[in-house]
Amino acid sequence: MEIKQGYNLVKIGASSYLLESQEPFNKIITFNSSAAFLWESVKGKSFDLEDLASLLEHKYGISHENALNDVISIVDEWKRVSIIKDTDCDKPNN
Repeated sequence: MEIKQGYNLVKIGASSYLLESQEPFNKIITFNSSAAFLWESVKGKSFDLEDLASLLEHKYGISHENALNDVISIVDEWKRVSIIKDTDCDKPNN
């Protein structure tokens, strides 16, 4: 997966917001601290669920299972609002 270009993560107080950087500025998405951390960590890189889970494990000291569950929820939301794209490396090798 990769982050789609054209978005800026902005922190205002304790909250983080993802804003479109080009008109028509239709999207403003609120990120929790985990989502904001992951977004900044993988900006400009290809990643998969395991990469993201590993980042959360190391940042918060949580189990792989908990990290993966959190990541799945975050990525499902990112896909729902079309701010990431799948890449060839996401597909299993058969």
